Amino acid sequence: MTKRRRNQRKSKGSKMKGASRANTTAVRSPAIRDMLSRASIFHRSGHHADARSLYQQVLSIDPENAYAHFGLGQCVGRLGNIDEGIRLTKRAVELDPNNASYHVSLADLLFSAVRIDKSMEEARKALEVDSRSVSARCVLASGLERHQEIEEGIRILLQAENIAPRDVYVQTLLARLERRNKDYRSALQRLENIMNRSDIEAEYRRRALFELASVLDRLGEYKKAYQAIDEYGRLTLETPQARRLNRQARPA
Repeated sequence: MTKRRRNQRKSKGSKMKGASRANTTAVRSPAIRDMLSRASIFHRSGHHADARSLYQQVLSIDPENAYAHFGLGQCVGRLGNIDEGIRLTKRAVELDPNNASYHVSLADLLFSAVRIDKSMEEARKALEVDSRSVSARCVLASGLERHQEIEEGIRILLQAENIAPRDVYVQTLLARLERRNKDYRSALQRLENIMNRSDIEAEYRRRALFELASVLDRLGEYKKAYQAIDEYGRLTLETPQARRLNRQARPA
């Protein structure tokens, strides 16, 4: 090898190493961590547009950041662009295929797009990565419900209950499938247990109230059903989505 070619290879290798170091620095920089933390807080509190802006800023600096793709996919999905959410979350899965949460998020978005079989397939991939994933079982059970496989859905959710016995979402889904299976008393007991807890977030309480009203209606307890659906309506008006729509509806 000539001296000139050796120098060219050395120069090229130095540039590649420099680019790699620059990318690593960007990923680990305090500014990136700060933006991702703020974006997560915005997202969890329902401020999806603010979170979206921060995730986009991260990706402009670090286009290969799997968590930013995942977070942005969740945000745009919540804001109504399901197809774009699916595209972004697929990219997160490509970048980090061993993250079960990314598979679950993709399964959830596919379910929202009424791509039920694909959703169930992705939920099963999540379980291959993490056999104890409660969220994956919830998405899978919801898909089974759509296919009218109610008893199999209940079996999957009972597995989730064994893993996370106090998970409110699991209990609410179980109550729904038990209602559909006409096991009203079991569903009612689950939902009353939820209502008696003091550690329930408003959104989960709201979902449980809807199921409670449905079960009480089936049991002929119409006054209690009305009270439950009335409280459900009041909590719905307090959600970030409802507040945003109310602000947009106000005259200028």
